[in-house]
Parts: sequence; C-alpha cells; structure tokens
Amino acid sequence: FSASAQTEQGIEFYKRGEYKNSIETLQQALKLDKNDTQALYYLGSAYFKINKIKEAGKTFERAVKINPNDSQLQSGLAYFYVFRNKLVEAQQAAQKAIELNRQNTE
Repeated sequence: FSASAQTEQGIEFYKRGEYKNSIETLQQALKLDKNDTQALYYLGSAYFKINKIKEAGKTFERAVKINPNDSQLQSGLAYFYVFRNKLVEAQQAAQKAIELNRQNTE
C-alpha cells in the first residue's frame, strides 16, 4: 500500500468511529510519509477520541511544525491547548487558524 492509500483507509476508519484501527493505519502511513499532514491531523483527532490527549497534542504540534499555514492543523492544536488549560497558547493557535481561514476564503 502507498502512503496515500494508507491515509485514506485510516480516514475511513476514523469516519466510522473505528479509532484504534484508524490510529494503527495512520501510523503505518506516516512510516511511509512522515510529513503527511492529513494523516497527522486525523491521527491527532483519533487520539482525542480515545482520550489520549498527550499523544494528540504531540501529533498536532508535529503537524503544525510541518505546515504552520494550515488552519485545520492550527485548530487541532488550539483544541489540545484548551484541554491542557494553556489558554494563551489556545487563543494564539485559534487566532492563527481564523486568520488562515480568512485568507483562504478571500
């Protein structure tokens, strides 16, 4: 399987609520393409769904380092910061997401 095929399968597992299968599949995709931010986004989201908040945060931080101009990734990072009660960081990430989203719609 290619990295993109693994990512698509992982996303399908996520959408069906099969979060552990999603995590395993997305981790395999990331072994093939460590910079796949779509895989990282869904991996972080799946970690949130099974209450692995620390792993979710690390995943979103990694994704934002790869692509800081992705509003979806910034939103995921903001969500993590809220969970960790890091409200200043959450506000900064959320504001960045809003700005990026605004730029994408202009």
